[in-house]
Amino acid sequence: MKDDYYLALDAYNRYVQDDTRPPIKVVRELEASDHEHALLTAAIIRNRYQGKFLNPEAVLAALIKAGEKIGYAQYLAGLCYANGYGTRKHRKTAARRYQKGADMAVMVFS
Repeated sequence: MKDDYYLALDAYNRYVQDDTRPPIKVVRELEASDHEHALLTAAIIRNRYQGKFLNPEAVLAALIKAGEKIGYAQYLAGLCYANGYGTRKHRKTAARRYQKGADMAVMVFS
């Protein structure tokens, strides 16, 4: 589990902050992990880069899975539902995701 966190951190620093295009095997390795930060990083990378990385359904699935523990992922999944990215537009589902993300943030800051 710790290795998956460091894998996600390294991938984030290397491919998101430094703006370097990652190999697809890195994204697949992140998605194969069960760690929520790895899934969130994979979703951000897929959304950021075009071409073979762009798969809206995979982005939404990773955000939903990461959203079980990360409020920001819930918010991003809500955006996907609100804008119809990876699914049809669902306002009620988007609102529910936003509310879950807000509730998770309140628990963190309480």
